[in-house]
Amino acid sequence: MKYLINIIIALVIFIIVLERFSLNKEQLIDEKNYYLERILKVARHNRMIVINIDHIFYIVDLDTNRFMRVALIPKIDNPDILTIRFIDLRDKNLNKTFSKGLGNKWKNYLYMKEVNIPQLKTIGVSKDMDNNKIIKKVKNKLSLPYVIKLSRGMKGEDVYLNLKKTSEIKDVLDKIKSKAEDQTILIQEQSNLKNEYRIIIFGSKIISIFEKQRPYVIGDSESNIKELVKNINKKYKKLERKFNVKLPVLIIDPSISLNEKGVPDNGKKVFLSDKKNSYYGSLPINIDIGTIHPDNNELFLKIAKLFDIKYNQNLLGIDFMMDDITKSYKNNLAVVLEVNAMPGFKYVLSSHPKSMLNITEKMMKEEEINADIRILKIIKHIQKLDKPKIVLKHRNIFRKKLKASKKRKLILRF
Repeated sequence: MKYLINIIIALVIFIIVLERFSLNKEQLIDEKNYYLERILKVARHNRMIVINIDHIFYIVDLDTNRFMRVALIPKIDNPDILTIRFIDLRDKNLNKTFSKGLGNKWKNYLYMKEVNIPQLKTIGVSKDMDNNKIIKKVKNKLSLPYVIKLSRGMKGEDVYLNLKKTSEIKDVLDKIKSKAEDQTILIQEQSNLKNEYRIIIFGSKIISIFEKQRPYVIGDSESNIKELVKNINKKYKKLERKFNVKLPVLIIDPSISLNEKGVPDNGKKVFLSDKKNSYYGSLPINIDIGTIHPDNNELFLKIAKLFDIKYNQNLLGIDFMMDDITKSYKNNLAVVLEVNAMPGFKYVLSSHPKSMLNITEKMMKEEEINADIRILKIIKHIQKLDKPKIVLKHRNIFRKKLKASKKRKLILRF
């Protein structure tokens, strides 16, 4: 019965995300399968054995006798299994412990504040609080401009930036209150730091760091903004089919004022969102972890340890702002924006061409190799963690399949 309930929840999750991504069910399943197959392909190319039992894939390194597990189905209650999952934390019924724990940005803010993690100054208010009282509290405690968002959220939705005027603050409060339900409304000072990074950590190890970008198009003096977006998305689709990769879809952020029918001058850059979020189609830039200042790495791992202790969470993403991440946060202004329960693991599994608008065949091939190297490092890292237990009902099947696979490997070697 419990398993059936999990399946039903998973189906509901798929529908929620399908609506948000404007994709049909087949496309979403195809995307999930793509990332899973990519992990398995890298493993097999590096002479590892893959054993599939009940949609949980055991990836075994015969040289070390270590394995990791990856699954397509949501396994929120089992942090040892790396899951390829598309879930919506805004659904408070998905998993009450999870969505009210690591998925709750207000609680995370308070938790990190207790241990002096540098953060943006933030206040939390209830949707039942009068707008005038909220604005008075904000003006007394925070400096302009403001950011307003909900305590549970994803993909940059329901996040409003650069708020200054009382009238626009009231308008945003009215909008966000209509969606708040039982959530806390977060209001914070907006940072003027230049660069924003996503740090992805698994099992107390930094596995990837990306510099986040704002999505944009370049004018040609002929096409309007909507047409420019459409043309780039068509180009991406062709590249996806040619190289069997996944590229982002450019989306115009509805929270900004942008005339879609306007025709930008030739060479003019037009940003489609104020948010540095890949949901709107931007391509993040991969950052060499070796160039990061040791003090910053230490801070990231400290945060990871805090959330591992509190929520038993092995995988998380940290959004961090700093002008120059190669310098120490101790001597330069830097802030942790938030900790993400679902850190967009696709950042790691995807190719990241350096140019968003001028992707070449050579660039794609190079980035595919880089992505495979990242994936292999992650597989080996996870295999080196404390050895996970095989699911009890899988043990006999696992032993038989492993024995058979080892025999096949021996035959192939001779």
